[in-house]
Amino acid sequence: MATPFELAAAHIQSSFPDQFFIPIRDFARVTSESFGGVRNKIAAGDFPLPTILQGTRRFVTAPDLIQYLAEKYAAARGETLQVEEKVATPVATGETEKRGRGCPKKYSKAARQAAAERARQARARKNQSGAGQEVRHG
Repeated sequence: MATPFELAAAHIQSSFPDQFFIPIRDFARVTSESFGGVRNKIAAGDFPLPTILQGTRRFVTAPDLIQYLAEKYAAARGETLQVEEKVATPVATGETEKRGRGCPKKYSKAARQAAAERARQARARKNQSGAGQEVRHG
């Protein structure tokens, strides 16, 4: 009898031959979920797999999908996966730094602070040199 991992690997390799990146739409089809529901899970941060963004499209890796399906198959059978059956994904899935809203700043925070300090010092020098002078307008 085939293990859950072998079943999942055979299914993915027959459905997506020679593909490492599986589009999210195909993930939804394989797992019988709606595409909109999968997109909502990704947006909410509840998606069970790491995703890769290329341009405007999101993908999951084939090894991650095989591992996910193997866990689902094993859970349906009432089994647990053995440690040696787990797949290592070569794609780095570390947490990335969250970007702020709006356009990115042109200069770093340190450069902006240094420029602001130089402007303050220039204003202070100007105020000191012209402190006793009277200004007449027209």
